Amino acid sequence: MFIDDILYDTEHKLKESSYIKFFKESRLLKKRGKMRVFIIVFVFAPHSVWGDITGYYLLPKDENGVESIVRIFKEDNKYYAYGFASKGGIDLGFDTKNPDEEKRKQKIRGSIFLWNLIEKSDEEYGDGRIYNYVNGKTYYAKAEIKNDALVIKASVDKKGLFGKTFNWKKLTPQEVEPFLQQDINFEIIK
Repeated sequence: MFIDDILYDTEHKLKESSYIKFFKESRLLKKRGKMRVFIIVFVFAPHSVWGDITGYYLLPKDENGVESIVRIFKEDNKYYAYGFASKGGIDLGFDTKNPDEEKRKQKIRGSIFLWNLIEKSDEEYGDGRIYNYVNGKTYYAKAEIKNDALVIKASVDKKGLFGKTFNWKKLTPQEVEPFLQQDINFEIIK
């Protein structure tokens, strides 16, 4: 009786979520019973909703008022991000503030600015580094999934005590579609 109550409450609270809809419409719920659905929903729920953090994001306005579109990808169990477009079509320009004089000639578009981010748990990532093109400084980076945003913490210290927090909005396929023709194809480089 207790499990049925939990299942009912959970189904009731999450009935509009995509994974509950899937189970309601599938034969799994009808044929294999509620216990298996309970296990699947609670064991795999965090990854069912977000999967991992790969995808396209809209960044908040930077110090120059530019909202960038970035892509996070995974390579060798680490996450990386690069910018490739901006809302309003503003050219991202060159990395003029880079402390390395040679890199000041590089375009910002397509340059990786977040690297080595490692998954610590279903919703937390750490041990990364993030570069700020506006001031040419590199910071420690952590990330956490909260609701429909990826919360990025850029800090001067490894523990994340002194820094700034940013909410990156994950874009739906419909929201990112107008920008996809500007995306970089890294498969060509490999």
